[in-house]
Amino acid sequence: MHLGWDVVSVAAGGGGTPIRPVKVEGTYTPPAYLLADASGRLHTAAAQRGRSDLGMAIADVRDILGYPQIVVAGATWPAELVYHARMYHPLAAIGAFLRAKPEVIALPYPDAWPDERVELYAELVEKLDLVVEPLPESVALSGYVRALGLVRPPDARDPRGIGATGVYCDGRTMLVVAVHGDDEQPTESIEVPVTAEAMREARSADDVVIEVMAAARSIGADTSTVLLSGNACFNEPLRLAFQNHLGHRLHVAAHPMHALVLGATHLLVTESEETGPAAPGPQYPADPARGRAEARPPSAPGVPPHASGSPMVTRAPAPASGEAPTTRVGRAEPPRGAEAGRAGLLPTLKDNLFGVPAVLGALALGVVAAVAAAGEPAPAPGPGSSAQGIGRAQHSCEPPPSERDRSRQGIATVREPDSTCYRPNMDTLRYVVPGPPGASDPGPPVHI
Repeated sequence: MHLGWDVVSVAAGGGGTPIRPVKVEGTYTPPAYLLADASGRLHTAAAQRGRSDLGMAIADVRDILGYPQIVVAGATWPAELVYHARMYHPLAAIGAFLRAKPEVIALPYPDAWPDERVELYAELVEKLDLVVEPLPESVALSGYVRALGLVRPPDARDPRGIGATGVYCDGRTMLVVAVHGDDEQPTESIEVPVTAEAMREARSADDVVIEVMAAARSIGADTSTVLLSGNACFNEPLRLAFQNHLGHRLHVAAHPMHALVLGATHLLVTESEETGPAAPGPQYPADPARGRAEARPPSAPGVPPHASGSPMVTRAPAPASGEAPTTRVGRAEPPRGAEAGRAGLLPTLKDNLFGVPAVLGALALGVVAAVAAAGEPAPAPGPGSSAQGIGRAQHSCEPPPSERDRSRQGIATVREPDSTCYRPNMDTLRYVVPGPPGASDPGPPVHI
């Protein structure tokens, strides 16, 4: 809530309620003065339309700060009751908008006020059973500029960021504020007086604009963007003077009379959200692979338990204890008692010089096949077993160190295997689709 010398502006929001200007006494910009009747009772400007016996009592309520009481039409009013009369309707409008008692009330005050005056102002409002947060008008205006997104924080491309200049006019002075892109930098401000001629004459209005821009440069403000707010937006000589001097650099506030209260509310709401308890983040399993395995539904019998489109890697089952691995040679399969067969075969061919090398060659072939079966998947029975065995034997070449250390992400393309070495890599990887015979690869998922 901003109590100016001319009007009272109110905005509210936060806690799930959007920040909006609030209508008070039937209007968004009620006059700030107080009226009195013949008996000394105080009234706001809303009662002036229906009564003719009211006269001006207090033109600027802020002028009574520092005085314990004031006499109005023979009646003595304590300063606390005067502020109660002035702020009763605005506070009631805030409660009606929020449908609850406000947690904190922001009170923008002029930058030129001394600390003692600010403390008196805050104490008078706190006596209304409220928690107040006084802040300078320059800080409130900078919050409005930041809420509009006219500044950009520093980044790698622009270490200084992009700032803006805020201008607020109340009819007496123009408050010029340097809003920096880095919110850690202090907000600097300066005031430029506005004469009565500047409100009526174009030449005097041009002089005021020249003084405003010179004051902005003196405090180091970024004049690439200038936001105009206050009642200067409704004054044609001043508004046209700013447009003629600044051109596309000028931005006129959408809520000229509520720029301070909207900016102050934005700052308080943002600060409360940042200091509030952090929302719990999503929970992830400690081992992603284990979490995916636990979340995967059980597969049907006979179907490998892996997702469609993912490379399948299977291992041959280990032989039982006391049982040697068997070797498939052609289409005929030797009996499971291979040791007994070989033991009976050696005495028979013991004296045959041709048979001994043949048996030794068969034994060596069996050993190589057993070692290969321990590290590679066992071939499925069927006509294609021989072709799979040949393809598996072609993958036995060792990749060179330069390609062994090179890592590639994803499957780039599928090319024909090299004629010299048919080792499996990212370019020659084939997918095995689980399912019935003849099933096709559905491809990557559309919705992830």
